[in-house]
Amino acid sequence: MLISVITPWLDHPEFIADYERALRAPDVEVIVVDNGSTAENGARIAEMVSRLRGKYIRNAQNQWFAAANNQGISVSTGELLLFLNNDIAAEPRWLDAVRRDVSPNALVGPGLVHIQVDERWISYIEGWCIAGYRNVWEQLGGWDAQAYPMPYWEDGDVCFRASKLGFQIVQKIWPVHHKKNGTTRSMPVQYGLHHNWQTLFARVRGEDLSQPQPEKVTLEMAAELHRHGRLSEAEQAYLRVLDENPKEIQAWLLYSQLLISCNRREAAVEALRRAITANSFAIDLYSSLAMLLGQLGRHDEAKKVSQQATEIAPPK
Repeated sequence: MLISVITPWLDHPEFIADYERALRAPDVEVIVVDNGSTAENGARIAEMVSRLRGKYIRNAQNQWFAAANNQGISVSTGELLLFLNNDIAAEPRWLDAVRRDVSPNALVGPGLVHIQVDERWISYIEGWCIAGYRNVWEQLGGWDAQAYPMPYWEDGDVCFRASKLGFQIVQKIWPVHHKKNGTTRSMPVQYGLHHNWQTLFARVRGEDLSQPQPEKVTLEMAAELHRHGRLSEAEQAYLRVLDENPKEIQAWLLYSQLLISCNRREAAVEALRRAITANSFAIDLYSSLAMLLGQLGRHDEAKKVSQQATEIAPPK
């Protein structure tokens, strides 16, 4: 039986060796959805997927967990779908246990959690490793990326919806090690954690999840979110601003500062390069990029960028 293994991935090349070893098995279709890794890291991830003869999807921007999983579903061909984090380690034969243990009318995985919503208890399989037959995921409509645009609690939601449809939620202890939050440790996801918790509670209570979305996100709104430390939300807001106006210098500068504060400096370099492509006469962008390259020890590149700025606006 062919298993399609779907994994969203953002940077973290240090996970490649263990992940590749765990998936180097027969009848496995590896699908990696790259959520905006740097060019260097993306190339290394793509090479791994090629070695595994899998499928590599690259997103220019982070689509986060639920949407990336749905992208993986759309290109998968396996009868069994396994959603798996990249921060895992296992011997290749662990997938034999997955084939053996997943039943046709269930979602199955090693991490079982129980939470209470008002007077009601619900159980769910943790999303770092959760499997089910294709027909189960099709009846669920995949992951709810609209209600859960940011990370956390998507697994609780999908299992709650599965239970309502009559599917079982089953724990099976498989010989796979989870390195625990290695994929999100550096991400600013506190906003998503709080927002998604409220969304899940509302769904369990049967409340209407539809909320009017603001018609337009302004730079001022994005900067305000940034100032208050709501960094994941601010990142999405900056990207929406830049999607509407890619020549907005201040948005690029603030967005790059956000990436640097999250220790995503290579991503900040790429953001500033994209900004210069969009607005090649903005001297501030060249200055910020040269400074960042210098901090990364890439002095030849920094010198070249400074020279480009001089050619555009020579000193008086």
